[in-house]
Amino acid sequence: MVSSRRMLMVTALSIAVAAAGCADEAGENSSHARGSEGVVGAITVQNAYLVPDVEAGTCVVQHDGPAELSFTATNRGDVADRLTKIETDAAASVQLPGEPEKLVVAAGGGLAAGQPIEQPDASEPIAVRVRQLEEWVQPGRNVDMRFTFENAGTLDLAVPVDACPTQQTP
Repeated sequence: MVSSRRMLMVTALSIAVAAAGCADEAGENSSHARGSEGVVGAITVQNAYLVPDVEAGTCVVQHDGPAELSFTATNRGDVADRLTKIETDAAASVQLPGEPEKLVVAAGGGLAAGQPIEQPDASEPIAVRVRQLEEWVQPGRNVDMRFTFENAGTLDLAVPVDACPTQQTP
């Protein structure tokens, strides 16, 4: 009896581990309520999510339309850092503002994209546009993105695609 119970527990655990590790090559389903978070060096990127352009009044993603990437980067270090690029295989390009000074994350400060930041000495949010999304990009999926900072290095994040705006409640 004990060995049957143990076998049942081992089988259940194996199934749970296999299910948790399952993801297709097009990004796994998101379990985040809003955004993802990660740390590289003194930089923390948090509440990162992608807001795709959708057809008015529907949840149909316009893959040829621009998507907006939202996130907050904070610097808990003593030296300023700068976001140099963001990359993804889920789109043709990720466009950062052209002025490098807008991408600086001050020591003890923050940088926000697409959303306000509650941080002293924080500048206005920047606009990060993601162009020509792959067809598999849909609300509820994750998109692998790579954030590169001048000093802190590179952070790989699974960034969720925001839920359909027509389904969100105020």
